[in-house]
Amino acid sequence: MLSLVRPAAPDDFDATSRRYLDELREESRKRPVTGEHFRSREIWKASKHKAKLVAHSRKFTKCAWCERHYETKREINVEHYRPKAEVTGWMGSPPLVSNDPPKEVFVSAGYWWLAFDWNNYSLACISCNQTWKRNLFPVQDPRSSYGEGMEAQENPLLIDPMSTFRTADHFSWTPLGIMNAESPRGYATIITCGLNRELLVAGRERTARNVLAKIEELKRTLRSGTTAIRPIQELRELCTPEAEFSGMSRWWVEYKVGWTWEDLDAAAS
Repeated sequence: MLSLVRPAAPDDFDATSRRYLDELREESRKRPVTGEHFRSREIWKASKHKAKLVAHSRKFTKCAWCERHYETKREINVEHYRPKAEVTGWMGSPPLVSNDPPKEVFVSAGYWWLAFDWNNYSLACISCNQTWKRNLFPVQDPRSSYGEGMEAQENPLLIDPMSTFRTADHFSWTPLGIMNAESPRGYATIITCGLNRELLVAGRERTARNVLAKIEELKRTLRSGTTAIRPIQELRELCTPEAEFSGMSRWWVEYKVGWTWEDLDAAAS
């Protein structure tokens, strides 16, 4: 995973979201909010809003959680970081490497007041969003009492990909593409989004092989005292935000060479 920057909301988003939220607050006084309340208010599904999160570029049509590329925006969902309709937890202690999503148990009603909050949105592939994450939202116990504004007192374990974090503080990788947890938040994020499912591990193994080969070439070149522009530029391409599995690629460069993304970017300039 990579720390991403959420673009600003479209110009007309705030007015519509405020109206929807006011309506929902009024309805919540009459009966509990459920998924049915959102059927006619799925503002996040508007193509212009998805395009804004994708940054109007096919290069950014990748899942913010698993970092896999997708051919079209139709294969990507606008994901609610905090679930809007209900919150679930997983049963037992799911394994870190698995092709089977953990079973869910009901925890509470959802964060309906954040359903139209632009800062609650990111892009997720159908597998990460619908098959794995669903309504899971792990937090450090004890969970605060339920109600609008409760999120300010929570300590989420699930990492928001559009927040500021250092990848190496939470994740590491093996040459075979296995994603390891380096923190409780890393563990919860891998489990919640299924980041060690077979398809992802295989893809990351291929990318890791390529990155590690270019790292060895860079180290040989640096030892020889000759120019290292080509391997640096090639590594930079694998580490750009647009690149598939670039969070892992950056981690390998930092782990093997000691260079951060900023160091690599500057050296390639």
